[in-house]
Amino acid sequence: MKQFIFSAFILLLLTGIKDASACSMLGLTGGAGYTSPFLSASTYPSNNPHNLNCYYRINAQSSSNVIKVNFRNVNVEVGSCCNTDYFAVYEGSSSTSRLIGKYCGQHSSIILQGRGQYMYIHYHTDSSVYSTGFEFQFIVSASATPSCDQLSIGGGPGTGFITSPNYSANYPHQADCRYRIDAGSATRTITLTFTAFDLESHPDCRFDFVEVRTEMNAHCAPNVRKYCGSTVPTTQVITGQQYAYIQFFSDSSVTRPGFRMEWTVSADPCSMLGLAGSVGHVSPYYSASTHPANNPHNTDCYYQINGESTFNVIKVDFTSFSLEANANCAFDYVAVYEGASTSSRLIGKYCGTNSSFSVQGRGRYMYIRYHTDSSRHSTGFQFRFSVTASATPSCDQLSIGGGPGTGYITSPNYPRNYPHKADCRYRINAGSATRTITLRFTAFNLESHSYCRYDYVEVRKTINAHCAPNARKYCGTTVPATQVITGQQYVYIQFFTDSSVTRSGFRLQWTISGGDSCDQLNLGGGPGSTGLIKSPNYPGNYPQNIDCKYRVYSGCSSNNVRFAFSAFNTEPNSRCRYDYVELFRGCSTTSGSQGKFCGTTVPGPSTSYRTSCKSMRFKTDGSVARSGFNMRYTVTGTCCPSSGVISSPSYPLNYHNNADNCYVICPPGARRIRLRFNMFIMEGSEPSCRYDSLTIKRTYCTSGSQLDKFCGTKTTPFTRTYTASKLALKFKTDGSVVKKGFSLYFSKVL
Repeated sequence: MKQFIFSAFILLLLTGIKDASACSMLGLTGGAGYTSPFLSASTYPSNNPHNLNCYYRINAQSSSNVIKVNFRNVNVEVGSCCNTDYFAVYEGSSSTSRLIGKYCGQHSSIILQGRGQYMYIHYHTDSSVYSTGFEFQFIVSASATPSCDQLSIGGGPGTGFITSPNYSANYPHQADCRYRIDAGSATRTITLTFTAFDLESHPDCRFDFVEVRTEMNAHCAPNVRKYCGSTVPTTQVITGQQYAYIQFFSDSSVTRPGFRMEWTVSADPCSMLGLAGSVGHVSPYYSASTHPANNPHNTDCYYQINGESTFNVIKVDFTSFSLEANANCAFDYVAVYEGASTSSRLIGKYCGTNSSFSVQGRGRYMYIRYHTDSSRHSTGFQFRFSVTASATPSCDQLSIGGGPGTGYITSPNYPRNYPHKADCRYRINAGSATRTITLRFTAFNLESHSYCRYDYVEVRKTINAHCAPNARKYCGTTVPATQVITGQQYVYIQFFTDSSVTRSGFRLQWTISGGDSCDQLNLGGGPGSTGLIKSPNYPGNYPQNIDCKYRVYSGCSSNNVRFAFSAFNTEPNSRCRYDYVELFRGCSTTSGSQGKFCGTTVPGPSTSYRTSCKSMRFKTDGSVARSGFNMRYTVTGTCCPSSGVISSPSYPLNYHNNADNCYVICPPGARRIRLRFNMFIMEGSEPSCRYDSLTIKRTYCTSGSQLDKFCGTKTTPFTRTYTASKLALKFKTDGSVVKKGFSLYFSKVL
């Protein structure tokens, strides 16, 4: 009996499940202005097979682009919530991305739009009714409107408003605004009440709409609702969900006043969210929960203070402060935010015992969270707040950097004495978390205090860091040590002074260095393709806090991809928790793990058979760094695609130093092969191409005869045709300049 069941299972695998990649197209690519031809789903216009799974990935070559997909002649079995046959469209590179929608039935046309570098389509059929599927084309354009996203609304109990852009004037054309409301916990209730609503009408809300989802990838009621027209939607009460997701979309035709919606996250019993006062107001003292008695375990109390003007300063005085002590305030604590919720800037996190202390922030709101865990009891605290008008002009600089470079930040009036009551914010943007930010103080003279309580400079690696090593506070006359920050795109600096002593201040030099993303997602090709993947800086030590992804295509689902490491040295750990390499069978690093590796033992060769892709991830933390790895990938098999896109490993980002990759092209039955270059920017000049180059060879990567060699910058697209049945494209770079690279489309000449 067991043998029979096993045999039946194998038969099901062999006959009942279609090869996902046989009908898939994962290399669809086009930049801004590109319009693809219409592409057919599987065997369209004939009936498509049962138990089919086809995948289509569109690469728009820039995260700032918009991708529009036009589906026509849609004929897909109708099912409740499209749960039988369907095509699902995602805004991103895989099915783990945001779901735009799930579709079935008969439609002459469906037009969908997403923004970003990728869109991903999954077409599925079950084993019942046949249908013909659909055709689709995609169009890539540059984004026409600035981002209107608000993805950090709430964070805890509170209320606020969301409006369409320009409300109550007409909203703009081609708006695509995303809002995420965070209740802070799935135990709270989110209430959405529209107070005004006027959008273009359509029976299916096809043109302009507001969509509310209680789950990010919900696609049918009751978890997703779409509204348009002029009827004010009914109030929606959402329970059991931490987040609510809202999208406002408008097309390029009619425009109207839009909407205004009030959101409310229910409060905990001990919270006070209506504290308010204008300039000159001094509140009475308020007690935390059951103070002065011991406060309950597992408490979360929230206090919101409204200073009634963005130009005011709110000062909170804490007294009788007694909370469980911990070096990082990880157990019981008070967290104070400069803003209306926990998604605002964290001023500080406090615990322990203190007779009194004050915290000051500027702007309309301050927000306080009081948390206790389940261990020690403590009595909590009392607090009061006062509101004053800001006494000093803004000295903020929030747009420093943006890419590699250097510059200086100084205290106001430097080298003369800084003013009293200064509160200056600086944000340095490296442009990418793969770059390094170096901070070097060249002069430093501030009022001294053992805890830097009065005048100070604070450096944070993250906006809500509150303790070392991610936050450091400096005062006095000792010049701080140079700080080298890796793995962070931003650094946040605050200079604060009180109303007493004033000194000459500080001068700080900032430097941004390093390259672009370490991802290499355009590797591989037909059988015979090969190349090297090295950890960043190899054989030198790799950077801290990086997350690099690599993807090798095989061209066909019947081919194989082999990874073979020749060197391996990462931080060891029995569970590979810190620095590691992880291998995956498939085109993404979200499923199908084939093992995690760390330490100094070289992993054995890993081959994925009958796969269109093999992927790898290299992740490091913020501590130990070692030399990393050197690995060769190889594609084997007999299947060659008839056409496709080949790009430099990191395109459209800059390629890396010391690249050594070979792409093989072998369209079945080809006698002549055409290469259409859409982009070509590399270091060097022809004909020598001494530094970086792309060499076109006949047949083989190593021994094939050279047909062409390219480098430099081509200002317009160009085409080359070769009399050959097989080409090998050899991409090599040196250790200096990096540029955008290349992207081409290959096909056989009929």
